[in-house]
Amino acid sequence: MHPTLRFLATTTFMLAVIPLTAAAASRKPTCTVRFHVEVRATAEDPFSIPVKVPDPPRQIFIESSASISERQVKAIHTFPAADGSWGCLFQLDDSGRLTLANLSSSSRDRSLVFYIGNQKISRLVLEILINGPVSDGLLPVPRGLTPVEIEVLKTRFPVAIKSRSGQ
Repeated sequence: MHPTLRFLATTTFMLAVIPLTAAAASRKPTCTVRFHVEVRATAEDPFSIPVKVPDPPRQIFIESSASISERQVKAIHTFPAADGSWGCLFQLDDSGRLTLANLSSSSRDRSLVFYIGNQKISRLVLEILINGPVSDGLLPVPRGLTPVEIEVLKTRFPVAIKSRSGQ
């Protein structure tokens, strides 16, 4: 191949690949929202991970992959909690609504563990007891979020949600 033609082919290829790479990089979430379901497992189970939950202090096992993530969040509603932290009501899209409906029916009396973070680190915010079926696609986190996390959530998700009556 002639050197000039090779240069043109390489340049054309790079001009085509760089925007695609930039677009792919921009799709990485700046804020991760993950809900993991408690499982009845042991330390040998490769699909579960042990987690120490703070309230009440104990160790449980959760699924290693999140059941609900930021990709399924349609909108949020934030509010101050009684303990001085912040809470958030997540409105889920149709996929998240169906997942929550199935989880809340099949995983009754287990926990849903909520994590928030970014690409590098996440923290366990709250353990939520699943005590009955939820079919409206609204997932409340009543407390545990910091003001900084609330601001990040507000920049990541639309703040337009129909809240449940009384909330």
